[in-house]
Amino acid sequence: MKNKIVVSTYDKLIKELKLLNIGAQEAFDLAYKNKYQFNSRYYWAMNRIGMYLRRRIISYIKTNFNLRKKYSGSKDILDKKMHSLPSNIFGLYLRKETLEMMPSKISSCKETVDSPVFKNEFKKFNPKKKFDPRLETQNLHKLICKTDKKFNKKYFTESNNMYFDIHGKEHKYPAFIPQNQIDLVR
Repeated sequence: MKNKIVVSTYDKLIKELKLLNIGAQEAFDLAYKNKYQFNSRYYWAMNRIGMYLRRRIISYIKTNFNLRKKYSGSKDILDKKMHSLPSNIFGLYLRKETLEMMPSKISSCKETVDSPVFKNEFKKFNPKKKFDPRLETQNLHKLICKTDKKFNKKYFTESNNMYFDIHGKEHKYPAFIPQNQIDLVR
């Protein structure tokens, strides 16, 4: 069993760092990187998850809108009865039907990877790597499935920046995706 070095004071920390021949800047960089995980791999994963979630939220909104339009203009008596239900029950019915009609996760991954924003971000984070849409779709799907239970504030906090495409221009906003929306569309 290896001996674990226990450091209880700053003086002892400095002594141990000097013994290991670790400079002050190197020690700070290591501590900062490990504590806050500010590395490109982490940001690339967060960007991919964010792009995927936005794609899913947009699909949810469009599907829900189309269903509402279908029920509001429907002549069918059953549809009219559904629409005359109290709004919270009708909303729950619509939510269930919307989720059933949404595209699959792999389809959303493919749409995300095919977007110009994803390709642009890929080039930023992987300048030397060749873009392969099939492989990136698989990687995104693996990442989504692996982190499905971890879509939490670790990935999306109020301090993270997200990118929104508005009228063909990319805008950077400090943004936060509420947990209830993440749970709904994942």
